[in-house]
Amino acid sequence: MIELETSTSEVTVFRDGARVTRVGRTKLNAGEHEILVMGLSEFTDEDSVRVTGLGSAELVNISVEKIVETVQDEKRLKKLRDELRKLERKRNKLQDKIKRLRSSAAALIKLTQSVSIEVGHRITQGEAKADMIAKTGEPILSMITSMQTDIREAEDELKDVEDQIAVVQNNIEIAGGSHAFNRFTNVQITLAVKEPTELELGVVYQVNNASWNPQYDVDLREDGTMIKRMAMVINNTKEDWEDVKLTVSTASARPAQIIEPTPYYVGEYYIPPPAPAPRVARAKKVMREPEMPLAMAEPEEEAPFDELMEEAEETFAEVGHATGGIVTYHVPGKTSIRSDKDPRPVTLVEEEFESKRYYYWNAYAMPTPVALEKVTNGDSVLLPGMAKIYADGEYIGESAIELIAPREEFKLGTREAFDVRVEKKLLIKDTDRAGLRGKNKREYQYDLVIKSFAKKDIEMEIVDRIPYSSSEKIKVELQDPSIRPESFKVGVLEWKLSLAAGSETHIKYGYVVEWERDVNPYPPLP
Repeated sequence: MIELETSTSEVTVFRDGARVTRVGRTKLNAGEHEILVMGLSEFTDEDSVRVTGLGSAELVNISVEKIVETVQDEKRLKKLRDELRKLERKRNKLQDKIKRLRSSAAALIKLTQSVSIEVGHRITQGEAKADMIAKTGEPILSMITSMQTDIREAEDELKDVEDQIAVVQNNIEIAGGSHAFNRFTNVQITLAVKEPTELELGVVYQVNNASWNPQYDVDLREDGTMIKRMAMVINNTKEDWEDVKLTVSTASARPAQIIEPTPYYVGEYYIPPPAPAPRVARAKKVMREPEMPLAMAEPEEEAPFDELMEEAEETFAEVGHATGGIVTYHVPGKTSIRSDKDPRPVTLVEEEFESKRYYYWNAYAMPTPVALEKVTNGDSVLLPGMAKIYADGEYIGESAIELIAPREEFKLGTREAFDVRVEKKLLIKDTDRAGLRGKNKREYQYDLVIKSFAKKDIEMEIVDRIPYSSSEKIKVELQDPSIRPESFKVGVLEWKLSLAAGSETHIKYGYVVEWERDVNPYPPLP
């Protein structure tokens, strides 16, 4: 059997998986050969493995095997042994220090005794004064006290070190008895070779634990919108992708399915009549016919197993747009993505979209108007993802883009507009409590003032509202506004205006509220 060394050459990352191609080269003589490709990711889909090759060989068989190897954690053992050696050296130094201090303290104690005897002898002979013992002994006693303190501290430190040594020795024993597991996938390939050949063999397989999330940089401009598409590629396959040709696809590795509709039955709710009260009767013997056994229901015929399972369909998309809106991006050059938890940003493409700046103001709820862009998507789907938004090159914040279909219009970059000033003025508020025919009446007149300081003509949407009542005792009537609203429903007025650069526009309107005297409008009128 030939163990073929392979390296990853191409990777296509889907939204929930990846397709990996590994390539190896070898020379084969005529005959049948067993080739072993080792070390594929443990997350390899066994049914997805395919073999391609260049050379005079015919594929006979492919077998895929999941391998679990038991190994000791040598790195952890080495680290523990190194730590143990350091602690043992520290213990030896402390033991030597304690031994020296005890020896020195014993010598000083012996010296103190000798001095005391000698000084006492001289005092008895009158050669020294009585306080001579204290003067000569105090320095020595001070040195002995200091040494005893050092000995106690060293002994406490030695105990801590010995406790640490015991813990490390226990961890070494546990680590030596425990084992780690290496999991991977091997592929065994049987080839029939007709004549000596140089073979380039490729193994293609689907792998889980890989994905990518869209991310966007959006620059909103007056003449259009630039969107840079990026992919945050996640590789948790335990295989490093070194210098590979990377392709990012909007397709999903999971198979789609069709769910057939089932009838939705709706009937009348039936309440059964109450059961009659039981009657107390005298028991009597009754002859009964023997009960017939219930007929066994014939089991429903089960669908064949292969009909219940749907085979995963592998997508082979070229660069550009595929059926169903799937898009693939071939990243130029070589890319390396290590297997870890950190997403790797990959720039895909930068596109220009048609867009139009639009202004919006809610007269009763917003102090200032906002500006936003109405962007028309191109021929590619925009997947949901986070976006950093810039307006004419200036960062204005972060937003989220929902799923946008090809050529769909969407709004983006809502922000305060400083080139438009708006104001809502109350002109008249008149209350007639006497009223007509015993009714209360109140009249309102407003002026919406919109001043444009933009350098060119702009489009703006103005929204305001008046009270709305579904009660017959409260009537609300809109008076003719100076500019006819685009829409007027349940009291909400909507205007769509084209404002010239440097212009000032007034929208004057009013309404009258009339209600019965015995009615209190709620909530209270403005």
